[in-house]
Amino acid sequence: IASQEVISAIPGNANKGFGTMLTRIADIFGYEPTSSQSSEVIEGEDGSEEASSSGAISVKRTYKRQYTPSVSYTGLSEEQTYINYNTETERREDYTCGDTRIKLSTEDVTYEGEAYKLCAKAANGSTFYYTVPIYRTTVVWLRLAEAINRAGFPQHAFAILKDGLSRANMPTLDLVRYVNVRVDENDEPVLDEEGHVIRDTTYVREMIYNSAGAMYYVDSLELKSFFLDFTDDVWNGNYGIHARGCGFGKWTQNDAAGQGIRTNLTGKNDTISFAYDVLLNAQGVDVETADHGAIVNAVENIIVDELALEAQFEGYRFTDLVRFANHKNNAGFNGTEWLANKVASRDVRTAKDDKNVILGSRNEDIYNKLLDQTNWYFTKPVWDVK
Repeated sequence: IASQEVISAIPGNANKGFGTMLTRIADIFGYEPTSSQSSEVIEGEDGSEEASSSGAISVKRTYKRQYTPSVSYTGLSEEQTYINYNTETERREDYTCGDTRIKLSTEDVTYEGEAYKLCAKAANGSTFYYTVPIYRTTVVWLRLAEAINRAGFPQHAFAILKDGLSRANMPTLDLVRYVNVRVDENDEPVLDEEGHVIRDTTYVREMIYNSAGAMYYVDSLELKSFFLDFTDDVWNGNYGIHARGCGFGKWTQNDAAGQGIRTNLTGKNDTISFAYDVLLNAQGVDVETADHGAIVNAVENIIVDELALEAQFEGYRFTDLVRFANHKNNAGFNGTEWLANKVASRDVRTAKDDKNVILGSRNEDIYNKLLDQTNWYFTKPVWDVK
């Protein structure tokens, strides 16, 4: 994949003429590679002749079911709200088309009269990418959100998904001034030599919203104790990971930073599409009264969903679930049952038109099997040496 987004990848070869590494990887994704070669003789100005050859590689769909999205992933994508800012009407528009990343990672095909989706993340039309991405920049940000959350900073972790960490989007601490009339022991105003009331000015340091109106729900203690600084100019282009599939709001100018920023899914009035309170409340967690551990656990579930939306078909999913399950177990939550239910419910989804209707059923055999953690890993081979 030729993109700055990819940090590292395993290179492959289209055919054995270029090497033997991953020459048949296209088959795994349901594509059949074909190659053509041609040669010609080029005559030079001095009458000499030189042979030249060229080749082309293309792929075509075999329609064999290899990688296809699960029912639960499809449902998760369709439940998202897509945001657009209409520059003509200067209004924000919300659409129920869902997260658009599924449109980039899958394609709708019909084979022998049956319609279904197939993975298209490794190809673009007739072009197949003969590499296996190992790490992408966006996945690194999601790993950072995971780590920050478990370090005890769920608001900052959520900010990576919602708005991106940058100088323009970071909350600031400001001096708030309070003016009080000085009084004596009898609560009477104290006068100066000229008979004027003496007023004392007190400054209290507290968090305020930034100029872009982004909300992080971070109190002053958390902000002062946080150890990562994203106020350098190099981070000015950051935006929320969720916006990669659910759109941006208005592009605004931030005077303090001197740069335009995307207020993608932010703002004090954003209480529907991707709001901290709303998403936690959907899990039965009240940010005002819940235990801090419950909040961290709830934000972690949001990160797990974002990883599904962003990194589908990239081979991370099960190992991600194992790692998150271990986080939950260590924090006193039943991560083992959580993982077993997550995998066993891959054919279960919530109906888009009624959030209380469940479609499909959990696979109880898979659920019961994954309650035993030894089944999370490959069994070490036992060699019978005679």
